[in-house]
Amino acid sequence: MILWLTAGTGLFILGVAAGVGLSPSQGSGPGNVAVIPTAARNSPENRGVNLQPATAPVLRSTPEHPVASRAKTVALPPANEDLSTVPARVAREFTTPALGHETDFSPRASSFNRGPLERRALLLTFDAGSQSDGAVEILDTLAAAGVRTTFFLTGEFIRDHPDLVLRLDADGHEVGNHTETHLHLTRWEEIRRHETRADVDRHRLAGELARTNAAFRAITGHDMAPIWRSPYGEYNGEILDWAAAEGWRHVGWTASMDTLDWVADPSSHLYRTADEIARRVLTFSERDTHGARGAIVLMHLGSGRPASEQVGRVLSRILTGYRARGFEFLTASDMMRGSS
Repeated sequence: MILWLTAGTGLFILGVAAGVGLSPSQGSGPGNVAVIPTAARNSPENRGVNLQPATAPVLRSTPEHPVASRAKTVALPPANEDLSTVPARVAREFTTPALGHETDFSPRASSFNRGPLERRALLLTFDAGSQSDGAVEILDTLAAAGVRTTFFLTGEFIRDHPDLVLRLDADGHEVGNHTETHLHLTRWEEIRRHETRADVDRHRLAGELARTNAAFRAITGHDMAPIWRSPYGEYNGEILDWAAAEGWRHVGWTASMDTLDWVADPSSHLYRTADEIARRVLTFSERDTHGARGAIVLMHLGSGRPASEQVGRVLSRILTGYRARGFEFLTASDMMRGSS
């Protein structure tokens, strides 16, 4: 059974007839809903799933808008505290049902973690929390290559860097929601399980998403694309449901395509130099039976690394390498549309 919800500017899928893939183990098979619990900042490498995503919704592309001005300060609307009444929160622990076969379950939202496996297409995504170091180099490289892709911005980033937001919009990139304050949504760091935090409910999540979108609209004159990415990759079925009810579809990333560019400490066992990051992305097909087709790559703006080790320094090499193999680069909405 497929249940659709029309909300905001897009059409969102709330469930498919398949197992609810809330598992940190590997699996395969069409219809599985992939949830990746990888991106807690101190999580081990390659923790997560790598599955073909469930049937995706059709989303309208974000329109391009000319930049009228590049104001240094922007008057933003007040926080929206008058949200609709939210039912009492029901605590739901992270569970691990069987994968790879059809099973009965209650329809719920899914995360889009990989595009169609039959298409030579790649999605490069960039998350921005608060810092902007390396952003100009990344944008210049993408512009020179004629690539438009998807960025996920927090409200804090939008308010602190309006010029970069205007340039993202002018360059035709898709911008999704990364919450206002980059808050922790689950207890992964504490208990290594994606149990919703006691201080997180639908009302709070809705406010985080609404205020980020309002900040973006105040600068660009239009809404964000109706997609979001959870901070630190922390989410579960309950959190996805809450966001979907507000009109936001979650976009994750493909397991092993976390570039680890967010690790700034060279002494960490997770640290990768810029050259190692490039090799990691370019050799993904050697670690995956489907090659890199439909893969979603996670990178960042403002990683805190020295300029010589930022991902922007090797981005051109990644773009050239995949184009030489016949790959095209898509936005998240374009890739989801191709999966429908």
